[in-house]
Amino acid sequence: MIERILAFLAVIALSGSAEAADAAKARGWTVSLDQGESSIEFVAVGKPKAIKILGKGSAAKGQLHWDQGKGSGKISFALDSLDTGIRLRDEHMKKRYLETARYPEALLQIASVGIPPARANGSFSVEKVPFTGQLTLHGVTRPVQGRASLVRDGNDLQIDSEFEIKITDFRIEVPSYMGITVANEVQVQVRSKAPITQRH
Repeated sequence: MIERILAFLAVIALSGSAEAADAAKARGWTVSLDQGESSIEFVAVGKPKAIKILGKGSAAKGQLHWDQGKGSGKISFALDSLDTGIRLRDEHMKKRYLETARYPEALLQIASVGIPPARANGSFSVEKVPFTGQLTLHGVTRPVQGRASLVRDGNDLQIDSEFEIKITDFRIEVPSYMGITVANEVQVQVRSKAPITQRH
């Protein structure tokens, strides 16, 4: 009788170990920006410095993948959707500087953004996590680095990220419009809230 009880407990223990092993393996997940909400914004300081130009654009597209607490993925953005609030300035920016007819999209390839392993599977909130990647803009690819705040609530992930670029690094002439010259440094912000569409 004792032998049967011990055998039964051994089966339960082995079953629990297998489930734990499976759970440990299933630490990867994918977030689809295509199925969520997102926006792109940029802030450029003009000369004189009292002038700030704020541009906004439509939703970004792409997927982000997390595995063992490390994230990577691709985000694309249609440059023709940018709007600074002044139609003539927008046309000037797109045709002369961004040349959106030739280069319609910007692509951000994220190489690495981390989440502490203990928080990778459940709900969590982390602020200003560093990330690195490659930005392709105006036909030029350059490394970028920035910070992202992430909040996972159930099946949704919210991301607020920001990074800075120098537009001349992408062979874009420093814009000048009606006596206002834009600074070379531009702050870019990407905000999104999207569902987790796959676990692995």
